[in-house]
Amino acid sequence: MTNHSSSDILIPLNPADRQPVSSVEDTAAFPAQSDSTGPVGNCESSSRSELTFNMESSPPAPSAPISSVLQTPGLPESMTVVELRQAIVAMMNRKDELEEQNTSLRCLLDGEMEHSAGLRQETDMLNRKLAELEERHTAKVQALARENEVLKVQLKKYVGAVQMLKREGNQGNDDRPCFA
Repeated sequence: MTNHSSSDILIPLNPADRQPVSSVEDTAAFPAQSDSTGPVGNCESSSRSELTFNMESSPPAPSAPISSVLQTPGLPESMTVVELRQAIVAMMNRKDELEEQNTSLRCLLDGEMEHSAGLRQETDMLNRKLAELEERHTAKVQALARENEVLKVQLKKYVGAVQMLKREGNQGNDDRPCFA
């Protein structure tokens, strides 16, 4: 069941009052009065696309007075059938315009959503690459830090060995007598 606003309900009709269908506008606007025995299609049917609406109207068929057909307290009783048809045609044309605009906006929205999804995927891929590069960088820094520590230890050993050799060399020179 769809939610109908007050603008969706145009004219309440009494089904007991049959009026002859005199134009395409009447068939579209008053499907309950048409002579067809099958169900009337919805707005989305293919027969709707063949309908064209215009502001011309056919002469009203002799029928019951408007006040007996129209029992809506919100409508002024001075509106004629022609004015009502014109109002219905204008509203249906406006509805068609709004549906076209809605379709266009939905297409734009779909395009933007696809673009957004593509950007999201690209961002995710770049974030994964960044995380991988950060991981590599961290591993490289840790490996270099370990190597640096090993080199420090080796340098201390080398310096210690050189100092020891120097001391031994100086002590050896002190033990030898100088012959001059």
